[in-house]
Amino acid sequence: MLGRFYFFLFSTCALATSKLFEHGTIISFDEDTQTPTILRNASLLITDDRIVAISGPSNGNLTGPPGTEQIDATGDIISPGFVDTHRHTWQTVGRTLGASSSLVEYLGGWSSQSAGIFDEEIMYHSELQGLCEALDAGVTTIVDNASGVFSEEIANAAIRAAVDSGIRNFFAYSISRGRQDFGFEDQIQHFRRIINSERLSATRVSMGLAYESFDTGSAEDIETIITLARQSSITVLQTHFVGGSMGTNNSSSRLLQPGILNSTYPIIFVHASGVTPIDAMYLRSTNQYISVAPEFEMHHGNDQASSSLIQDQGSLSVGSHYSFSGDLVTQARIWLQSVRYRIYARHLTDFKIPTNNPMSVNQAFLLGTRSGGQALRRPDLGVIRVGSKADIAVFDATIDDARGFPLTLRTDSLVTKVLFSKNHRGKDPQAIGVDYLQGKSMYSADPCYDPETRGVLRKAYASREVILAGGVYNTPQILKLSGIGPKDELNKFDIPIVKELPGVGVNMKDNLETVIYDSFPVCQVGMKMSSSVGFMQLHPRNINGTVKLRSKDPRDVPDIHLGFFQAGNDNDLESMVQAINFVRPIFNNLTDNAFTEHIPCPAGVECTDDYQRHFHRAQAHGHHAAGTAAIGADNDPLAVLDSKFRVRGVRGLRVVDGFAWPIMPGELPTLPTLMLSEKATADILTEIGRN
Repeated sequence: MLGRFYFFLFSTCALATSKLFEHGTIISFDEDTQTPTILRNASLLITDDRIVAISGPSNGNLTGPPGTEQIDATGDIISPGFVDTHRHTWQTVGRTLGASSSLVEYLGGWSSQSAGIFDEEIMYHSELQGLCEALDAGVTTIVDNASGVFSEEIANAAIRAAVDSGIRNFFAYSISRGRQDFGFEDQIQHFRRIINSERLSATRVSMGLAYESFDTGSAEDIETIITLARQSSITVLQTHFVGGSMGTNNSSSRLLQPGILNSTYPIIFVHASGVTPIDAMYLRSTNQYISVAPEFEMHHGNDQASSSLIQDQGSLSVGSHYSFSGDLVTQARIWLQSVRYRIYARHLTDFKIPTNNPMSVNQAFLLGTRSGGQALRRPDLGVIRVGSKADIAVFDATIDDARGFPLTLRTDSLVTKVLFSKNHRGKDPQAIGVDYLQGKSMYSADPCYDPETRGVLRKAYASREVILAGGVYNTPQILKLSGIGPKDELNKFDIPIVKELPGVGVNMKDNLETVIYDSFPVCQVGMKMSSSVGFMQLHPRNINGTVKLRSKDPRDVPDIHLGFFQAGNDNDLESMVQAINFVRPIFNNLTDNAFTEHIPCPAGVECTDDYQRHFHRAQAHGHHAAGTAAIGADNDPLAVLDSKFRVRGVRGLRVVDGFAWPIMPGELPTLPTLMLSEKATADILTEIGRN
């Protein structure tokens, strides 16, 4: 298994700079055989952003000009950077949320509704993270289908992220009708301003277009797009072609009629699931390409039988990585095996055994590299040969990731307790692993929980330490079930005491929250939060909350007591009432039509301070708790952890989560807890002699 890899995209400079990679394994390209060629113990000389020389062991070592930086590539594989010909990079923000979604849910829930949520900041960070993920996976060139340009400001944010990422980005600005407050003509004018400006002249970002309505748009709109593309000297035009019951029939045959197929710029047909022999003929005769997104298409049920027959005009892409890996190597592997399976099946159903493999690894590799460059009519991309762009990915083949990062993620599992060695020999108890239940929906808080499903009890043993990160509610529950906690509570449930620590499950901190919510006659749509004001009582004066066991059954949720409004006075309660009373007249003055209040004082209720106190006492909430077993000093009787996150009085057990805060760290504990985890990581690595 290959280890880590590094990407390099070199730039032109005022003064020529050269880098020489020596003694590496280079995946070059042979023009005569049209196949990759492996050069071992070879050297690669790069000047500015171009490959200027390649040498193998048969033609001697290279030497660069004076000042050349020499890089020892022993043990490295130097590959051309991968070329992804279609990705909705802006959708990174939806990462992992659609693992079981359908195409209808993707189009209606993930894409269409994003317009009401996205702003410039979300777009910038979502786009930038997606592009950095692509770079980290060795993708050096990407056709970025910018279907999320919901406004001029959001479009500018996406372009800014593309520039900042440093990737070679063919930014396919999507133009369509139906965008609220950003009309068809507005999009065109904004696109023209970008094209006519110098903002991208010194970057790796170039402008293309995406248009999805060649099959349904008006003749006038289509002509407008064709004229815009011709006048703007775009670098790529991209359109989706699915066909069949899924619609979106922007085929090469259809684009032939308005005369766009023979344009000087490349056209990439995304998916091409419904490609016909006639479509394939037009693709070949005009040298246009399709972009296959194997994992995305298989996830949504796209037919790939026809697209696999036009691989000579094909390239690979991720499509949308909202639920898939962002690397093109995975897509090449999936596509390779799916094509093999499909072709094998034709013969196996006739009880015939194929004697040769229908698709080679070389073909799959070229689809993810050189074919992407060809799809963009850029023969200098996706290959390592003299004169090509120096966009390369360097694999470190000496690193065994499996040994360097021994991480197994086990889903459908519920940790029930920490295991300790039986023979302490006069020392503190030693944590050696955990018991866990294997099975679906084991925890009673799960909506799919079935008390009759018991699961399978399994054990996992630690080679060095056990680290708990169950969160502010579940970590104290696990510790108590393991015999670590207040003596009286453990005795109540006949749990053998491993270490008495009275601070486990106490000291819980949270900030109180409440809200005034109303509806306005002039605003009947949108999220409810758009017509509400939320209040947070920071550092409330209530008593500390607790997390106690409800039973010995690890599947039961613990008994959580927040302790709100129980400090002997009503200062917190009065603060909330005062805040609501302050905001209410502001809402009244926002419009000529009076608002309708729903919370805390709905129609028909006399909105007195006493009523509001009663409401907030019953309804105020918190959802950012921390501190149920805090770090503390040696002389603190309630301290559960020391400053290195180690559980006091036992060996080999740490806790790293929001459980550890002795006080509430500000408004929200998320970022402080991430910082806390970085501190714990540094402490652990220092102790084991790694940095």
